[in-house]
Amino acid sequence: MAPRCTECDELPVFFRIHDGANTFGSAAQPDDDGAAPARAALVVVGCNCRVGCEGYGHVLGAVPDNRGLLDKAAALSRVQENIAACGGDPTNVTLAGYSSGGSAVVCPLAMERTRGLFRRAVAHSVPQFLHSAGLAAEVTGRIAEEAGVAPTAEGLLSVAREELVAASNKTAARCTDDPVAPIHAYAPAIFQPVVDDEALPADPLTALTSGAAQDVELPVCHATEEQWFLHTVGAVREGAPEAALAEFAQALRLPARLVDGYAGTMPDTPVLDRHLAPFGDAQFGEYTTRLAEQHARATVGPTWPASPAGAVPPGRGTPPTFPSPSATRRAGRGLPHQRHLVSRDPVCITLSCLRRAS
Repeated sequence: MAPRCTECDELPVFFRIHDGANTFGSAAQPDDDGAAPARAALVVVGCNCRVGCEGYGHVLGAVPDNRGLLDKAAALSRVQENIAACGGDPTNVTLAGYSSGGSAVVCPLAMERTRGLFRRAVAHSVPQFLHSAGLAAEVTGRIAEEAGVAPTAEGLLSVAREELVAASNKTAARCTDDPVAPIHAYAPAIFQPVVDDEALPADPLTALTSGAAQDVELPVCHATEEQWFLHTVGAVREGAPEAALAEFAQALRLPARLVDGYAGTMPDTPVLDRHLAPFGDAQFGEYTTRLAEQHARATVGPTWPASPAGAVPPGRGTPPTFPSPSATRRAGRGLPHQRHLVSRDPVCITLSCLRRAS
């Protein structure tokens, strides 16, 4: 989508990646409507890619991992080749996405084939969980077993897509009692980018630490209470009972003392809050913050961590600070049913950052 402009030079390109836990979603989602950023004089690009087992399942044989990421890399290459015909500037491409879309934004920072294809990456609420090839293979094995076929390209291709999706959904549902990885008992998002030897050779955080993306600008943000929304829509398991909070912390690879720490900073709150607060901080907040910190240390360009007050960027190289859910409660901001997001929509932060960069 391109704005109407008769007196414009080449315009900034806004390449938005949809969310959906790497399992569902498309560029046609209403919340990905490109009309608003197009009115702000951006050329808006969306892309559809393979999701679920087709996009992220580890298939035995000569089948590459991360097919969903490879689809996005191919789309970025097409943008470089063709966006000028739509009025866009191929040297000023911004990636943006949140949740699994945020993961798809930072993964190209670690991918050789996407180097030089974009100038800026806006990452909103990036989940920290990536899969090893072994874990991805185990997920695919369970799906294949559910579908009654071998976990090979031939076996999986013999199943109708609808049946493969149904087998994937059943596998995710069984994770409550029989998780593939401990975290799946609480968040059964069984499809994630795979750290392999080819498309994604390293975790994006490791890549940023080594300076792999030091020429890319990186505005980042996350919500202060991530998991309340996901809990409301049924994307995460019902809160752990009091006696199971230590087991829950162990599944997230958190020190047991954190359970007491959150209880101490959140007095007189329901057990559900003390379950969801560290869950959201561990799954989204910490990783997003570490991305900003490592990029700020390694880069020659700006890292802009967004703040609830309006995403004002600190000085170059300044590590970010984020309010914790407990601090938000202690400050008494809002009512219990209100969730104080750093940004409800990464478009707002992207437009702000683009204006500052111009």
